[in-house]
Amino acid sequence: SGGKLIFKQVEEALKLLEDAESKLTEMKTTATGRIRIGATDSIFSHVLSDKIAEYNAEYPSVKLELISSTTPDIIDRLKDGKCDIAFINLPLEDDELHFYGTVCHLNDVFVAGKKYDSLKDKTIQLKDLQEYPLMMIEENTVARNAVNRYLDSVGVSLVPDNEVANWDFMKKLIVKGMGVGFIPREYCADEFESGELFELVTDPALPARGIGIVIAKHVSLSFAMKKFLEMFNCG
Repeated sequence: SGGKLIFKQVEEALKLLEDAESKLTEMKTTATGRIRIGATDSIFSHVLSDKIAEYNAEYPSVKLELISSTTPDIIDRLKDGKCDIAFINLPLEDDELHFYGTVCHLNDVFVAGKKYDSLKDKTIQLKDLQEYPLMMIEENTVARNAVNRYLDSVGVSLVPDNEVANWDFMKKLIVKGMGVGFIPREYCADEFESGELFELVTDPALPARGIGIVIAKHVSLSFAMKKFLEMFNCG
């Protein structure tokens, strides 16, 4: 009977060990906790919304905190430990941050609404855009700095008649005929499809830029964060 008792105790001990190992494995492979994601309104709307919904469906235990702000503010939050992962307009030149990869490319174009139908299918010299009421995103944004650098490089100066802080608001104004606007093609897909907006053919065309993922250096990635990053196939 003594042998049976010892065997039972060993069996119970093994079961406890097995349960502990199982719990440990579960901890390593189950996404829990919180991820603080920083991006601009436009990036959340046009780039991240589907991925965030997909991730939430797969890992409902993870609390996703969405921080919507400008790229410079998101970068500051990342450095201060107030944000875990940021999706920002590239280029990024900052030694304090780790660039994880490019999520997608944006193609900046000039667009117009029905009021300017006469410009459809015509090739317009970039410098000649100044002849129309011109709308651009406000100064000191990554997009505006990028277009300004490019225009300088080809010897063209374009001064906007109106500066707007937000792409979606700009689209509404262009649809209503307030002028010709500079905006990423990818942010106008619905308006192109409905015919409310069309893309101007410019000579030269503007270069593409990207949206990238950055994380603070020396931050250890949780399982939840690793699984989230894996959705973007850019590691």
